[in-house]
Amino acid sequence: MTRRGCVVGLAIWLLVMTVPLCVVLFAIRGEVNWRRGPIVEDRLWLVNLTGGPGEESAGGLAYSATRLVDGPAAADGRVCARTYVYFLLWRGHSDPVNYCECFQPRPGPGGGYDPAGNCS
Repeated sequence: MTRRGCVVGLAIWLLVMTVPLCVVLFAIRGEVNWRRGPIVEDRLWLVNLTGGPGEESAGGLAYSATRLVDGPAAADGRVCARTYVYFLLWRGHSDPVNYCECFQPRPGPGGGYDPAGNCS
């Protein structure tokens, strides 16, 4: 076996060994959230809604992706983002949802954004 083959084999083995760890951590925490900026993020979480008698229950996975809305920036500096939510349910039913909301830059040294209402 060459050096390159050993390195590739080791990388594949590490990948295979980390998958069960990731699954266990996901089951314990119930969600995985990764941010790519102050507003843009992706989130994967477990849905476990138990309804009472006569109410609908749901179980499965949900994924949401928040992306900045293309377009000119508002004069007051507001930034708008659209969030898309998709469901993969094995119990119950839900249609994909999307919504848009705007954020106002927070003044001061800390920075960040505060909610500023829905997109117009």
